[in-house]
Order: sequence, then structure tokens, then C-alpha cells
Amino acid sequence: MKFRNVLFMAAATLAAFGFIIASWLPSHGGLLPTLRNREKLMEMSSGLHARKDRGWKDPEQKDPQQALHTPPRTLEEDWKRAPLHQELLESIYAVTPSDLTAECMSKFQVCGRCGKSGKLLQVGPGIGICPEVLEQTERILLFGAKAWTEFGSSLAEAGLHWPGSVTVHDCFVPESSIRCPKGRPECRVQFRKTCFYDQQEAPFPPDLNIKITPDNTDKLVGIFDIEPLESRVLSVASSARLRQYQMLVVKFFWLEQQSKHLLYLQLLQKLLKDFYLVSVSASSCHGRWHVPSHSLIMPRVVWATFLRKDLGESTICRTEMQMTQECQGNYSGISGLEALSRWSLTAKQPLGEPEDLLFEVYAQTYTPENPTKTNYLLPYKAVSLELLKTFRLCHECRSGSEDLERLGPGKDGGYLICKEAAATAGMAVAVSIGIRGSDPFGAVLSSRYNLHVHGFDCTGPSYGCPGNLAGCRFTHHSQCVGKPFGGRPASMFVTFDDILSKYAKEDEDLILKIDCEGCEWSVLPDVPLAVLRRFRMIIMEAHWLEKQERHATYAKTFNHILEAFDLVHSHACNVFGVWTVNGTGLGMPRIVELLFVRKDYAAATACTNSTYRHKLDVKICPVLPELYAESFRLPM
Repeated sequence: MKFRNVLFMAAATLAAFGFIIASWLPSHGGLLPTLRNREKLMEMSSGLHARKDRGWKDPEQKDPQQALHTPPRTLEEDWKRAPLHQELLESIYAVTPSDLTAECMSKFQVCGRCGKSGKLLQVGPGIGICPEVLEQTERILLFGAKAWTEFGSSLAEAGLHWPGSVTVHDCFVPESSIRCPKGRPECRVQFRKTCFYDQQEAPFPPDLNIKITPDNTDKLVGIFDIEPLESRVLSVASSARLRQYQMLVVKFFWLEQQSKHLLYLQLLQKLLKDFYLVSVSASSCHGRWHVPSHSLIMPRVVWATFLRKDLGESTICRTEMQMTQECQGNYSGISGLEALSRWSLTAKQPLGEPEDLLFEVYAQTYTPENPTKTNYLLPYKAVSLELLKTFRLCHECRSGSEDLERLGPGKDGGYLICKEAAATAGMAVAVSIGIRGSDPFGAVLSSRYNLHVHGFDCTGPSYGCPGNLAGCRFTHHSQCVGKPFGGRPASMFVTFDDILSKYAKEDEDLILKIDCEGCEWSVLPDVPLAVLRRFRMIIMEAHWLEKQERHATYAKTFNHILEAFDLVHSHACNVFGVWTVNGTGLGMPRIVELLFVRKDYAAATACTNSTYRHKLDVKICPVLPELYAESFRLPM
């Protein structure tokens, strides 16, 4: 990434965030209605990882840093025990403007009420139900053990009467965990060890409809708390089966995940044909999400109560959400009435759709005075942790860390190499992908190690050797490497095989430098391992590592490289901040410089997250604070 582009992007980023923050002020019904709350949010952004109330902390862990050095098995067990998605109400996930997203949000408006009386009763942590329906129901079916602990047991504890039976379906908890409250002998609950889903990605069995709706009755109440499968389970149920329920209470999880908004929308449209939405309760545990600069905002997790239309009445649609008490002490000084004014579910103008429907979902805790402290908070996913593991430094240059050398300027555009790997005979060519009119690293590499550098870039002006650099041989090719993009003709693109067959001898090694603003993810996975092994070193700038929807691709790419190479150096870009996996304290910078060395030129060493080389590493942006090795917090 070239420095002038970095300065432009930094300025644009500050301006954009300034606009977002301005749009949150009280005159716009804003998210930050008081200076006190604004200051508190800014304070949290600067110390996100260390704050106990930002995530989970093992009570047995005295040293917060010790978690980073826990053996993998123990750490994995800790993650399973942790409330991985608990966040302060101020946590805000930003999503890409989209008409699909706006339509999905609008379906959470309350457009009905309970019967003629309109009586709504808050039970459990604050979930709205129609009490008259319970008096005539024949069965209450609860799907997921939490549906009982958070909802069903509260009905019994409140002394509410219903003539029907109560059955809890779950296959992950023992029957002994489903108990009636003490002092309620009239409470009777059955437990069915029912696996109507098998992990997150497995297909559902063909008899799913039978399992969620018994035959020969249309007087059911259903409670669904089966994270994160509620939308998929209900989507495959037929409308006829769903109409057997008089009332459905559904806990919707992680509504900020735009990749699922079409599924959410289709499910809501299906339900609203036969049901009124009569109550929406916002979870106080998980923060919110919004569409920046469009005044659309709602909670990440909600309880929604649907009443069959023959039992309810239509009303004027309205944004109406109650705050639950699921997480005591998680309001941070925000009252229930104050919080209610913060939700906005209807767009005032068309939003369009993002190009290629590629959505970015992240939480941002932004510090305008210091973009380096910007933290993108990602939902907990195993693939993100697997990606983080690939960045561990467990090797060094074969001749030791002193063999590292910086080539190029003392700012953006300079990179580290292993001198021995560059100086050993049997190499005459280097390949540099991503030029944008300047490649001082490639020019110095050519001059110092007598290599002919071939630069490839079809997006910017050409580049040649500086006149004062003796021995430099640099040839610029107005071609890009990989698959065609941007409407450019196929003749402007070449493959690695094309480059090697045209510019390198079969018995010669090469060096690869790739800094192409994100194209590395579409180029490197397709390069055969035999071709990669032709390179002694890969100098790479990895971009936009916070994009969780691409973490599987990123991890696949790095694991592919690591079959033939070892990572010996990493350095953070200090312009764009870091990202963190929620609930773990683990994360890393969004953009990093990396040096991979072929295994025959690397040596094993003690593993570490990263090592800052003070005489070699420099700030990419000189006017911003540096991101040191501490910004890499990786699982062991």
C-alpha cells in the first residue's frame, strides 16, 4: 500500500467516522445522547481487551496475559465455558447499506396486539406473551434447554395456569437439568431428548416437521431458543404446521449477519402471513447493529412474539421494543425508556445494494484522535481462531534473526528479507506484484542482489529504476496476475505459470513480493505448491484481515503457503487498527507485512506472537502511533 494512498484513505476514514459520530448526536435521536455516554464509549474503545465487562474473564486466571500461554486443549475448554457473545449495550456493529437489510429490519415492527383486550404480560427476563392464549393451549413446546431456563420456568414460577402439558426438546443437556421451580407442585414438565438439528452445518432430518409440531391439534404454544438455528428450523417447517401454533416466541440471534438477511426476511414474511408480531424484546446482553449514516439501528438479539391472526388484532405498525433483564448490570447507565428511543427500523430513502452482495459485518469502537486504537469486534467463530493461529512466529531466518535486512525506504514501501536466501547462488529473477507507479523495494533488491525484477500492475502508471541506483534492472509489465477483474480484458492478466515459463529458467529460484491491496486472496490459493516452491521468499502485505466472511479463504491460503514456507517476520500497519474475536481477547492488526521463507532457508525457534525489530521495522504512517508486537494476540 503506497503512502500517498494511505494518507488519502486515513483522511477519508476520519471524515467518514466524523460523519457517523455526528449523525449519532441527540438532534438526530442519536445513539450517544449524552456527553457522559460518549466519553464512556471512547474510554472503552482504548482498553477493550483488558476490560472485564467487555467479554469473559476466567475467575481463576489471575494474570490476563496468561490466557495467551495456556495449552491449546485448556484454552479450547475455556472458550466453550465462556459467554462468548456478551457485550455492553454500547457495542455497535456497522453493516453495509442494503435495501434487503432495510426490508428485513422493517419486519420487526410491531403491527398487532393480543386479542381485544390487548393485554401483554412480561415474563422471564422481559419477554412479552398473550396470557389469554395460555389459558386455552393444549401443549407448550419449548425447543432448546434455554427456552425453559429463560422462559418456561418463569411461567411456572409466576403461578400462571394453563391446562395443557409442557415439553422441553433438547439433546445437549441431561434430563435432570430441566426442573420445576421450588414451591410449585402443580408444575409438570416433560423432557424429550430430541436432536432436531445436528451441529450448525449438518442437514436436517426429513421428519423435522413432525418433531416440531404434533399431529391433531391447533392449540400449541412454541418457544424457540436454539442458537443459531432458529431461522433455519422454522424456515423448513410448512405453513400448515406453523398454523398449529396459537403463539410462537422466537429468539433471533446475530441479526447483524447480513449473509443471513435473505433467510431472515423470507422467514418473517412467511410468519407474518398467518401471525401478527405483537411484541419485540431487545436483549441487553449483546449490543446493537446499524447502517451507518442511514439512521437504521436495532439490537443484535431479540425475542419476537407472534400471535396467530384469528386470536389477535391488527394495529398501526410501530417501532416498539422492551429491554430484557437477561444481563443484569449491562445497561451502563442507560435507562429502559432512553434505550427505547434508540431503535429505528424503517429507511427514509433507498439504500441500494453493495457490489457483488459482499457484506462487511463488524463492531467498531473508534477513537477519532488515534485511528490506531480502532478495534473491530468480530463474533466468536472457530474459523477466526484457526486463522489467528497461522500467524504465530515459530521460525527465523536460517542464519538467525541477525540475517534480517530492510530494503527500500524507512516508511511504507520498504520490507524485510533474509539476506542469505537472497544472496545464495542459483537465483536471477524476482517478481513484484502490485506497483502503482512505485516500487523502491524492488529497485533496491535488484541493485543489491543483482536480480532482474519483473513488476506486474495493470491499475497504475509504469515504474523504472531510479537513475542514481547502480546495477538496477526493473521491467514493468502493465499486466495483473490472477483472474480478470474490473471489466479489463483477459489479455491484461497473466498466471504464475506464464511468468515462470517466460522470465525464469527451470533450475532457478525466485523471490516474490506481493502488495496488491487485497488481490493476494484471489491469486495465491490457486498457485500450485510445486510453483510456490520455486520461490525462496514471499514478501507479502495481507489486507483486511477483519473480514470474517473470508476467514475460511484466508486460513486456506496461509495453510497452503505454510506447507512449503515458514513465517519468520510480521509487522503491523499502524493506519487501520486491529480486530478482536469477541470473548477471547485474541486478535491482530487488520493489515500486516509478512515474510515467508522456504523451509530449507528457515530454522525453528521458540514460538511467539510477533517480534518488533526496532532497527528494521518502521511506522508505515509516520504521523500515527506505531502498532507494536503487543497488537498480535494469538492462540497458542
